[in-house]
Amino acid sequence: MSSTTIGGRPPSCHRMLTTGMIYVLRTGCAWRAVPPDFGPWETVYSRWRLWCSKGVWEKILK
Repeated sequence: MSSTTIGGRPPSCHRMLTTGMIYVLRTGCAWRAVPPDFGPWETVYSRWRLWCSKGVWEKILK
């Protein structure tokens, strides 16, 4: 059996998504204006929301 995953979306790079979040915070741009180099804006935003709801940012700031 092959270890290749078939179907679904490709995995996202956490570093690039985090950089996209920081880009929005630093520039004040809209989520939809995130450059595609950071991944789809929808993915960056949904990860932001997930991390906020799980308290990840509070843990990082400690």
